[in-house]
This record gives sequence, C-alpha cells and structure tokens, in this order.
Amino acid sequence: LRRPSPPRQSLLQQSPLREIALVTEQLIVHPQLSPLRGSVPLPVHEQSLLPRLALSVVSRGKSTFVAPEESVSVRVFCEALALFGVETLRDGKNRVVVGTGLNGLRSASGPVDVRGEAHVAALLIGLLAGRSFETELWVDGVVAELLGPVLVEFELARVEALDEGARVVLVERAGRPPGIELTTTGIYAWVKQALLLIALRADEPTLVDEKLASADHLERAFERARVPLEIVGSQMVVHPPRDADALGPQTWEHPGSMELAAYLAVLGFVVPESEIVVRNVSTNPTAASFLTLARVIGGRTGTSPRADQSGEPASDVTFAASSLVARELSGEAMLHVGDGALPLAVALARAPGVSTLTDIAPERRGGDQRVLSRLVGYLRTAGVNADLTQQGLVIVGDSKKRLAPLEVTTGGDARLALVGTLLGFLAEGPSVIDDVACLRDLFPRWVGTLRALGAHVEVRTVR
Repeated sequence: LRRPSPPRQSLLQQSPLREIALVTEQLIVHPQLSPLRGSVPLPVHEQSLLPRLALSVVSRGKSTFVAPEESVSVRVFCEALALFGVETLRDGKNRVVVGTGLNGLRSASGPVDVRGEAHVAALLIGLLAGRSFETELWVDGVVAELLGPVLVEFELARVEALDEGARVVLVERAGRPPGIELTTTGIYAWVKQALLLIALRADEPTLVDEKLASADHLERAFERARVPLEIVGSQMVVHPPRDADALGPQTWEHPGSMELAAYLAVLGFVVPESEIVVRNVSTNPTAASFLTLARVIGGRTGTSPRADQSGEPASDVTFAASSLVARELSGEAMLHVGDGALPLAVALARAPGVSTLTDIAPERRGGDQRVLSRLVGYLRTAGVNADLTQQGLVIVGDSKKRLAPLEVTTGGDARLALVGTLLGFLAEGPSVIDDVACLRDLFPRWVGTLRALGAHVEVRTVR
C-alpha cells in the first residue's frame, strides 16, 4: 500500500456553509423499579434493506421499499447512488429507487468518501467494479483489507493507504469484469455481497465459498428476482444474465431489526417481572445469532412466526425476566452477532460470576474496535468489573446490587447511547447520557418505545 498525496474533500463531505449551533441533547434515565411490559415495533432491518437497495440499482425500473424510517447508512447509500446517476426519492413511507439496469451507471465527478460505512462501501464496490469509467472511493481499513486483495488480483482496482482508511480506485475496464472463484472467511456478509454484485456483470460464472456461512440476505433477494444462482452449503455460483435489462423492479417489505431488538431483549431479561414483545422482527436463521447466545446465557425467549417479508422470515419475539448465568461465549455465533455483543455484555453484567466474550466483530463505524474500549468505560463507570484482555472482554457479573448512576457522553455513537440507557435503568439514581441526537440515525423512536413499555426517560436540550 502506498501513501497518497494530501487528501481531497469527498463529494459526500461537501455541504453549504451554515452557522453551527452549540446545542446538544441529553437522555435522563431513571432507575426502572417496575416491570417493563408491552408489544412494540422496531426500525427496519438495515442488513437486509441495504443489499436489496443495491440489487434494485441494477434492475430496470422503479423498485419500492416500504421503509417508514431510515438509518443513516441507508441515507448515505442513497446519497452516494445519486452521484452515479441513480434516482432515489421518498414517497410517503416508502423509498423508491429508479434502477438503471446492469450497465446504466455513470461516473461521479470526484472521490466519494464512505468511511464509517463499511457495508455501504462494499456494496458500492460491488456495483461499480469493472465499469467503463474510473471511480475513487475512500473506505475503512477493514474494507480495503478484505476486498482489496481480490480487486487487485483481478485488475479491478488500485488500493492506497490513507491516514485513516484507504483509497480504492476502481479502474476503467472495457467489457465485462472477470468471473471470480474465491474463498472468504464469512465473518462479514458484505464481503460476499460485493462479490455477488460484481458477478451479475461478469463474463463467466462466479463461485464464492465461505468458511463460515454469513447472512444470506442478498441471496434471498437474488432468488426473488430470479437471478441464476446455485447454492450448495456455503458455496454460491452466480451465472450472469446476458441481457442488461434482465432484472425487473420489485416491491420490498422488511422485518424489524434483530440488532436493535437485542437492546430491548436485555431489558426484558434484567428488569424483574418484565415481558417485552417485539413485533415482526427478522428471524433469518443465518442472522439471528443473538437469539442463540441469549438462550445460552439463560435468557427466556419465545417466537411466534409471521408471514415472510418479501423472502425474509419474521416473527414476533418475546423476552421475559430471566436468571442469567455467566458463560464463555466465542466462535461462529459471536462472530456473526456483530454489534449485538454490546447489549450481551450488559446482560452478562447481571449474570453472577465471570463471563468472557471473544471473537467480537463490531459492524458499525467501519468495524472500529475502539467501541469495545468505550463499552468497558461505560461498564466501569456503572461499577461493573470489566476489562479487555488477551482472552477477550471479561465481565464479572452481579445480579443483586444496583449500579452507579452514569454521567457519560456518546461521542455521537448511537450504540453507546443504547448501552447507557440499559445501564441507567439498573442504577440506583438518575443517569445522564450526553450527545444522544445520534439515536435518530439508528433507533429514531427509542424514547417513545421505552415509554410505551413503562420506562421513565426524559430528553433534555442543552445550549
């Protein structure tokens, strides 16, 4: 990797000059002394929505996505797509994407910075590699590390180091990109998704073999769109369509996010006599590792299956007060639970004994592992004995004592706002979590959902 010349401002970073108001929002969390009960919906499952959006780009016509609320990742993806000639618009509670077919994208007028959005970056690489124009993307280091070698090997890109992240230059190419045969780790589903999107425009079949089977959201979307796809175990073979307009538009419905359900699950487990039902949540067996791990630590869960959501399985899931037990959690389930490791850590803080979490692979903010250090800081501030060691995240749980009230700031990371809320409910006095406007980008109705369940939380604006 080579260090480039001084970085330029990316298109996604450019914005009109505006006055900066020194305003922040605080979340005041009061101790939860009564059970939490109720049935609530969840935001859309982003991990299935994003690859479906990518598939709609290379389909011809208007695809409709039922998505009343959108995460920051979805908005960034749509903004980036607009730079390459893809029209996306909001129509009431829906997102509409006007697909250009397999060959309809155009070049952007400059570099596009999608650092902090590893999933979005990988999908853009899948859509743009092997085009008749050059594209420069600024991506997180983990994206360059996992996708860079194969892009370079098949002469699809140049990769250069930046002070933060990397520059991936997808080179101009005449004709279709080559078919690829590759074995991947399967830790991050977006690696496979990038390769499968490239495969749609390849000159011959592409074979992807995963050591661990990752979430199959894009494969399910392929099958619904009638993409020629063969799946045997963890192997996938894509036979690329010959017709540039072979894929048609679709209407997509989406289940709720299991990643966000995990935070409500922990509240159900640790607040005595609670019973929380999340409605219509994704229970895709390749992406529901949290449920598996929750049961391993003694969490009481129940599922009531519902109709599939455009090919994705969904259920109403119940989380009830539980006697949690300390465990050593590692392996495939931990690798795939992603950011679900954060609420799991809070749950284990209420499990008597020593627990160890290893094989943690955070997903948001470009897979930045520093969130684990901040998680430990939150736990220690609350009075939990926790540490990051060579063995992993070690937590000494106690189910009886109330925690210390928090006075913390999120640094704009919504995951920490959610973690702080969980710890605040278990504290002996009110907790103050600063800089929580970021919750709108991940769980827009977090406060309303908690109040519907019987929680006492307040939002305060500070100037």
